[in-house]
Amino acid sequence: MTNCKNCNHQIVDEFCSKCGQPKNIKRIDFKYMVHEIEHLLHFEKGFHFTAWNLIIKPGKTIRTYLFENRNKYVKPIVYLFFASLIFTLFTSFLHIKYTYLNVGYIEPLKDKVNLKTIDNWLISHIAYTNIIVGFCIAPWLVLLYKNRKHNVFEMIVVMSYVLATGLLLLLPLLALTKITTIFTNFTIFFLLYQIWAIGQFFGEKKILNYLKALLAFILGILTHVAIFFVIGYINKFYM
Repeated sequence: MTNCKNCNHQIVDEFCSKCGQPKNIKRIDFKYMVHEIEHLLHFEKGFHFTAWNLIIKPGKTIRTYLFENRNKYVKPIVYLFFASLIFTLFTSFLHIKYTYLNVGYIEPLKDKVNLKTIDNWLISHIAYTNIIVGFCIAPWLVLLYKNRKHNVFEMIVVMSYVLATGLLLLLPLLALTKITTIFTNFTIFFLLYQIWAIGQFFGEKKILNYLKALLAFILGILTHVAIFFVIGYINKFYM
């Protein structure tokens, strides 16, 4: 009988029944490192599997993750960050310049607030930008679909999945067209996926759900712009 090296509890099987510590600690080698990286990125749960299901049936996939089974899919924040990393590496490799949900392109604001620094940050930190946008849209989803009684954190999960998948869907279009300015040419395509995915989550057979999704997206983007307008204003006049 061996005692656990972590909690000193007696180990009967291969793992400690009290703390879960393995009886025998494996040596760190190449196979171990590969497994740790896979575990970190949740590849063993299938990034490609998660992405494909979010493309073909986003509503059902997100409902399954939230209310039925969270073991099949990559966690939303990990998925968002990795999708953003793929997007950044792809556009960098092809030398594609882009604007992504920035505020500097709004002409009436250019002379009133300092937006250049903010825009540069938004472009270079797409994952964080998506999280911010998700946080801006989520409360509007809670409000517009208040009869469903979802909380804001569940809606952040929804937005993390659909915003990240929207980025991935742009990649083949960019590869085929070699367009140099994203969201000038593909804004409609990106928006349509968001509306379709959110509307499908709440019930694909009701047109009203898609209209509410559009309204929530617009209100969320306006909230995003308002937040960074305030930040830009403070940056210009008080710093």
